[in-house]
Amino acid sequence: MGSIVPNFPSSAKRIIVFVPHADYLNYLLHKFQEVFKHDVEISFSEDNISFEMKFDEFIDLALSSEEFTELEKQRIMILPLELDETISLRSLKKMRTFQYWLDLRKADILRFVLENESLVTYFQPIVNTSTGEIYSYECLSRGVD
Repeated sequence: MGSIVPNFPSSAKRIIVFVPHADYLNYLLHKFQEVFKHDVEISFSEDNISFEMKFDEFIDLALSSEEFTELEKQRIMILPLELDETISLRSLKKMRTFQYWLDLRKADILRFVLENESLVTYFQPIVNTSTGEIYSYECLSRGVD
């Protein structure tokens, strides 16, 4: 049975970030430079920012950063292209919101945890401080690599 979650692209890509309006370009360019710490060469035109890197690394950096607001994640459009691919009507079908790619990465991580049975559950007793007796448990489940 096939997965309902699409496969997440992980190879090196030319990533095109389309900005909602031209006035926003410099602001967004600064944000991406903060996320990448100047380790990635970023180019730009009047309506987009582009750079090359592994797509999963890009999304993981974005997930770990707190640079982007919820509104930005919904409005910024991301187009991952193969390194030798040019923008065309066909390639534009792959363009999605930044939030879509962030959510897809989280789903990919969850799929990995479930498929590899790497979910660990811990039970913590809840103790009555007056009597010292355990009266309940809480649990925490985590996925591990």
